[in-house]
Order: sequence, then structure tokens, then C-alpha cells
Amino acid sequence: MGMETYKQNQKITKDGEALPLTLPINIKEGKKNTVGGESEVWEIQTQDKKGTEQINIALKKGQRESFATDEEMQKSKKFYEFLKNFPGFGKFVPNTLYFKARETAEDNPQAFCVQKFTKGERIDRLKDDMIYKDPVIVHQLLELVNASIKLLQTARKDNTHNPDFMRTPEFNNMRVLFGAFVFDPRYSSNILIADKPDKNGQRVFFVDVGVNANARMKKGWEWHGRRALNSIIEFQFNAWKKKLEGILAKQ
Repeated sequence: MGMETYKQNQKITKDGEALPLTLPINIKEGKKNTVGGESEVWEIQTQDKKGTEQINIALKKGQRESFATDEEMQKSKKFYEFLKNFPGFGKFVPNTLYFKARETAEDNPQAFCVQKFTKGERIDRLKDDMIYKDPVIVHQLLELVNASIKLLQTARKDNTHNPDFMRTPEFNNMRVLFGAFVFDPRYSSNILIADKPDKNGQRVFFVDVGVNANARMKKGWEWHGRRALNSIIEFQFNAWKKKLEGILAKQ
């Protein structure tokens, strides 16, 4: 895969240390992890620039060529920086590298982003007893919920986009489907529970740092997302907050 950088000096990190990626990326092997309506995510094994250390990364490929324009990529990076720098929320956001790429010399450039691959499971695929039995995870989820409520309030006040707390279309069970239907972030596909904590003890991550494609590209959806949906999701976060606080009080 030939790679054309969007911002050469961006870096991702591994265990807290800066790891600049060389482009083109030296991909050793990879497998498709998730396919959504607007993107697909691959788990990629690559090497560092010396060709000695194996690095596992999550490579997200956008499906719309329009997202690869300089203007749209600048918007993507600006929104990521908004999330990363928002008080209380940024700790849950993995460092992310943006770039353009052509899979072959004949292809048009497409938008890609890279994060360090975190082994774990999306929260929408986990049952309650798997999530709520660990006080550390419950506490971190409560921190994420509190920060998300403040972020949504700020987005509504400033009339900006919301984080994508939605769920990737995927059949699971009726409870999950209903939760996604009522925009309950408990069933978001973008909240990840890591199998093991990182060096900072972090196990909860918000892994999709982009704006929902419909909200970004369709005017009706944009208004709906910024206004009506924002308030609905905040309501659901407040309900989740009460549940998490109740669980912690009993542990």
C-alpha cells in the first residue's frame, strides 16, 4: 500500500512513547476487524522504520473519496483535536494519525487514520455482567459519562458536531438493537473495553474520533445531530450515570 501523508509530523504512541510511522507503511499482515456504513477498520501488523520491531495498529479506511480532500481532512483533524483536548474526555481518546493513501498507483486518494491497536471488545457486544463486575471499569465508564455530558452541552451551546456515540449496523440481539434505536450510548460501537490496562491503568477508550458521516454530509442530519439528537443522547447519558453510580455504591 503506497501512502501519501496528510501531516508528516503527526505520531502515534505505544506504551506512552512516540512512534513516528514511516510511509509507505510496511504492512506484514492484516485482518478486517469491523465494517461500518462509512468505513472499515483493519488490525494491521507492521514494522518500525528500522524493520525490527513489530507494531500492531488499527487502520481505519474511509469509504467516501470526498473525505480525502484537504478541506475535509483538516476538518477531521480539527474535530479530533477538539475531542482530544476536551477536559476529562481526552484521556479516553487514543492518539490518532491522519493521512491520505492510494492502495495502488491507479487509485484515487482516500482518507485513512491510524491508532495503536488495543485488544478488547466493543461495549455493545458485552453483556452487563461482563462490564459491571469490575469496579475499575465502572469507575472509568462513569468518568467517561460525566465528561461526555459536558462535551454534549458544549457542542450544543457552540452549535458544533457531537462525538459519534452511535452504533455500527450489525445484528446482535433485540436488547442491543432497541438500545441503539433509542440512541443509548451504552450500546455504542465506539466505546471499547480493553482486555488489559495501559501504563496509565486505562481500560475504557472512545475509539472513533470522527463525526458521524450523515451528520457531516447531510444538512438535515446535521441539524438533527447538533440539536435534537444531542439532547436525546445527553438524556441517555444521565440515565446511565445514575445506574453506574448505583452499581459503585453497592461494590
